[in-house]
Amino acid sequence: MPELFFVNEDKRINIDVGANLRKTAIASEIGVYSNIFTKLFNCRGNGICGTCVVKIESENIDPPNEIEKKKLKKKLASDPNLRLACQLNVKTDLKMTESLKLNKSDLLLIEKTSAYVKKTLEEAEGGHDWFHTLRVYKNALNIAKGETEADVVVVSLGALLHDIADSKFHKGDEQIGPKMAREFLQSQNVAFSRLEAVVKIVANVSYRGGNPKSDYSSIELKIVQDADRLDAIGAIGIARTFNYGGFKNRKLYDPAIPPKPDMTAEEYKKSEAPTINHFYEKLLLLKDKMHTETARQIAQVRHQFMLDFLEQFYAEWEGKK
Repeated sequence: MPELFFVNEDKRINIDVGANLRKTAIASEIGVYSNIFTKLFNCRGNGICGTCVVKIESENIDPPNEIEKKKLKKKLASDPNLRLACQLNVKTDLKMTESLKLNKSDLLLIEKTSAYVKKTLEEAEGGHDWFHTLRVYKNALNIAKGETEADVVVVSLGALLHDIADSKFHKGDEQIGPKMAREFLQSQNVAFSRLEAVVKIVANVSYRGGNPKSDYSSIELKIVQDADRLDAIGAIGIARTFNYGGFKNRKLYDPAIPPKPDMTAEEYKKSEAPTINHFYEKLLLLKDKMHTETARQIAQVRHQFMLDFLEQFYAEWEGKK
């Protein structure tokens, strides 16, 4: 009877030959998903989503099947011990040395935070609502995969709470967001070091015309900033920009009002310029302000999409296309 040793959890169990690793791990309350959303919204072991990635140590194990080769193509090149738990049927003793980065209490905290943010942002403007937060959260987790030194819990909480009270909708008050984040995290008894790290993310994540508010820096802040900025560019970024412009009843475009890309934070906050100007005052500048390699690669594609959009916009404005 094979023995499974879950190294992270220091847990050993004996299982029947041929037992599926994913099913066995879940039955044993061992995590195989890297975040709450893949835990809840996965393919249930059908080899479609490719999210149940684990690291295996064994002297006698079948090689990856075709599904694993396809889903883990890039990852296997750097680490041949990675497998999809749903595709691995255990025939010999195994060590699972890499499983869920978030323990059960972390996952519960993230679930509660998600519910709190979703409820709080029910009436939010469409470009800064729960769905924006959810996209930023997903972006952040994707970026965090390439930043192994980052605290995934801090990244998750920072992404979820980053727009809990955007100052644009609170008379410019930049303290209310960090205050709400702190009060919520205190109510959940979050450890002081993590609480402070998340509050600092909320306080410093905003663009502010490209003018940083403080000298605070952390890899977690950089990840959340990149995730937030990615949602400000590309197709989603264009949609959000015009949604907010409509919300503020701004002109689409006025050739007589040129963009001001070098505004101070205060000028940026008070600007009422036409929506098209925002591309030159922020959106087209973001590609070169990304901190992480993952975000830089994604930003290249989204940046080009905006350039193509602007070319078409001006052509239509002049009646040429």
